[in-house]
Amino acid sequence: MAFVYEQARKEDAILWHSIKFRQWGNQLLGFTGKEQWFCDRERGIYVLQVGSFRGDTPYYIDMSYKNRIIRMDVEKRMNYINENGSHCIFEVQAIRIPKSVWNDKEDIINAIKEAFSVYRNEWIISSEAVIDCEAECVEKDYNGK
Repeated sequence: MAFVYEQARKEDAILWHSIKFRQWGNQLLGFTGKEQWFCDRERGIYVLQVGSFRGDTPYYIDMSYKNRIIRMDVEKRMNYINENGSHCIFEVQAIRIPKSVWNDKEDIINAIKEAFSVYRNEWIISSEAVIDCEAECVEKDYNGK
């Protein structure tokens, strides 16, 4: 199975709470069943925009990978293509990978690129990730793993 961009399902509530996604301020994100995320259910990889501090800061986007959280700082840019829509570029400016999955860095980077390539909505007809940084190894993710 490959990545899809979809609305989380009500059946995903238990999974959601086990991942423990957190806002940029470290508060747990509640689950409503209306959240949009990138997911590859077969590989158990879930990617979610968790917030932004203010308008002039990047989005914080988290990836759950092997039950560890990889936090990214991402800018989104739109390039107009035609009257049918635009192309979205996710400029990844920081990637923080916990030490426990650091050896999977290449797979994580590839998963980021795969996930962001499937983003679509009524205005977006194509998308891609541009990695503008070197990944950083952090001791633990924000859940202490």
